[in-house]
Formats: sequence, C-alpha cells, structure tokens
Amino acid sequence: MKCNFNYLLLLFIGLQLYSCQGSEPKQLLEPGSKPSFLLIIADDIEPEALGCYGNTEVSTPTLDSWAENGWRFNNFYVTSPICSPSRASILTGRLPQEVGVVDILRPSRADQGEGLSNAYPTFAQLLQSAGYETALIGKWHLGYQYEHHPLNKGFDQFKGFLSGHIDYISHVDASGQYGLMNGVDNWNIPSGEHLTKILTDEAISFLASSHAQYPYCLVLSYATPHRPYLLPGEQAIFPQQKAKRDRSEQRYIQMIELLDQQLGRIQEVVDSNTLIFFLGDNGNAILNQINGIPQKGKGTLYEGGLKVPAIAYRKGQIGTDTIDAPYSSMDLYPTLLSLAEVEDAYSGTGELIWDTSGTLQTPQRAILRWNFQQAKAIRQGNWKAIFIPADHDTLIERYFFGGEFTPHQELLAAYDGHFPLLFNLAEDPQEQHDLALAHPDRLSALWALLRTQSK
Repeated sequence: MKCNFNYLLLLFIGLQLYSCQGSEPKQLLEPGSKPSFLLIIADDIEPEALGCYGNTEVSTPTLDSWAENGWRFNNFYVTSPICSPSRASILTGRLPQEVGVVDILRPSRADQGEGLSNAYPTFAQLLQSAGYETALIGKWHLGYQYEHHPLNKGFDQFKGFLSGHIDYISHVDASGQYGLMNGVDNWNIPSGEHLTKILTDEAISFLASSHAQYPYCLVLSYATPHRPYLLPGEQAIFPQQKAKRDRSEQRYIQMIELLDQQLGRIQEVVDSNTLIFFLGDNGNAILNQINGIPQKGKGTLYEGGLKVPAIAYRKGQIGTDTIDAPYSSMDLYPTLLSLAEVEDAYSGTGELIWDTSGTLQTPQRAILRWNFQQAKAIRQGNWKAIFIPADHDTLIERYFFGGEFTPHQELLAAYDGHFPLLFNLAEDPQEQHDLALAHPDRLSALWALLRTQSK
C-alpha cells in the first residue's frame, strides 16, 4: 500500500506539538501582568463532601473540574473549627488569639464591641492600598459595630450579611434583626430568591463591571452549605421559627450541589488572569458518614473540624497537581501579597504557598497547633495529638461521645489534667485508632512541644 508522505509528516508534526504542549508546566498566573484574586469561602464543609476528594454520592462537576485542571490540596487546615476565628485568620494570616477573635461572634453580644482587632491589617487593606479594587460579597461574621465593618477592613464594596448565618429564603437571621446589607445600608431584596444565587449574581455583576478591569480581589463568602438546609422554592424558617437541627446527609449534599452549580456560573465569566482559591472555613456541623465511618466535625479539633477542601484554579490550565504537604489558611495572607508584589512587614506564622514566580513552595513549618475552648491539638509530621481538659464536662462529652475512645485516667497527672489522644494520620487519616498508650514517648514529645510553642 502506498503511503502519503505529506500526511505522515503532518501527523508527526501534530504529535510533536501535542507532546510539547502536554509537557509544559502549568503557570500559576499570566506572566507580566498584575494578578487578580477570587477567594471563595464555603461555610461548614469537609473535603470528603466533594467528588474530587472521593465522594461518589455527590455531583460537583465545577469543583471537580477546578481540581482536575488546577491544584488540589489534601491537607489544608484552618486555625479554628468554627467560623469567626477561622475567618479572622484567613484575612490576617495570624492565629485567632492574636487578632482577638477566639469564639463565635454572636448577634446577642453585638453591643459589646467584639470584633476583628485593628492591630494587624487584612490582606484586603494592603491590596487596596496597592491599587486593587476590593470587594466582599456574602458572610462577614467578624464584628457588628462600624469599627469592625468590612468597609473599615479594606473592602471598597460590601454586599452581604454581618451575622454567622441567615435564612436562605427570607434573608434574615433567627432574631430578624440582621439581614442583607449594601455597605452600611439595608439591602432590600424581596424574600423568596435563594441566597446562594443572590450572592452569585452579585459576584458576576462585579466581575462583569469596570472594576474587573483593575487588578481586583473579590472575597465571595457563601453561607452555603451552613444550616438551615433550605433549597430554592422552599419556605423560610427565620425569623418565624427556630432553626431546624437538620441532620439529613441528603439535604446537606443537595446544598453542596447547589453551591457547585452556582460556581459553574462564576467560571463562565472569570478571566484567565484571575487566581481562584476555593476553601471551607471549617468542617461540617452534622455527624455524617465517610466510607461508613462517623466523622466528628465542626467544633472539635478532630480532622473533621479543621481540615477543609482547598482548590486553586486558573482558567485555561490543563493538568492536575495533587498536593499532600500540610498547609494552613494563614498561608493565604503572605501568598496573595507576594503574588501581587505588595510589600508588608509580615511577622505571622503563615508561609508562601507559591512564590512570586508562581513556583509551589513546600511548607517549612515544623508543626501545626490549635487551641480552642481549652482543648489543644498539635500536628508534627504524620502524628497528631489532642488534649482535652478533664474538668470540662462539655468538652469531654464532645470528644468522647459514642464510646470510640476511652479517657485515659492514668495519664491525667502526666498531662496537667488533660485526657490525651494520639493518632498516626498516615495510617489513620480519619482518626479511628487512639495510640496514646501505645506510643507514650511520641505523645510526651508532642505535649512538650505544644507547651513550648504556647509560651
């Protein structure tokens, strides 16, 4: 059979071009241009809630696509297992204790002046000073008085809500006092439209406006999938009724699927020089099952409360980077400023995720540590220890419910009145096997390190 030489030559050239294209490393941002940032925060979500982290019961094609064509972090931690402290660290790159937000900022205490400290700037303030257009759309939860308002924390625009959560349909909180705001004014949107769509509409409007012609930083802070689990077309709960303590895994999955659908709308309008970073603020509030194993989540220092999904994506990228090294949400602060070439005398504990050239950096920190409501935790390498005060009945119930673990009475004296738990996360990522008695030397070393770091 006679060969067509020209056809073979074209085929060879095409294969070479395809091969070269596939071997090129992904670039974090367009070279030679000022990057824009879209930071998307979901409320109460664990990694295993998403398809790209192995959940076969949920449909999350948008986030799965971002993970497939971007950077997926398998060990990304927040600084607190509840909303307010976690979000304070994201914005400032510092531990909750440093910025004065160590617990939930409740509307009932709004007149007490609690809120994000002015001692340290947010990354939005520094980007704003460098000429970035900044906006926060969605949840704030870092103070109710004007001195703590988003417009005083580096955001040129704010459209969202100050409280921890509001009704998706009526758009007000349980008391009926706090609802949607446009800047410092009420944002009067008729009841009925789902909050997740409202926030997405506003984000799309921002991205399509002249603001997007500048380098910009948009923080899109969803309420989803936080309770109450309400879907489009359903009846409002707040303020007429008390919050439903809905523990339906199926409804939780539906909320996540709704969020993913709205993120698909965002993907259609974002430009190729915008770095999208998606993460959760803390783990899931319901006791759910992952591969048949109960997960202890929000409000605890177990992995289910602290480890969140984290995905970085830039439109047009091809190829996956799956990253197993442990990162902290505090790392976003120095990373965004570095990528934007904004100088800051940063002295926090956050590290660069990428350097200015877009090269992924391996974390250099020796440990990660947490302190929440008198319980303490520390991770070094693959080992993690949790210490629960024995004189705190509420915490004892929270950490030892279900009878999976036994409080080690014999170890109380050695650990200053704390019940210790020890896990090897490499072999037991879901923390099902307490090794406190099996590895006493490892446990005592972590305790000593935690005490040293806390001083």
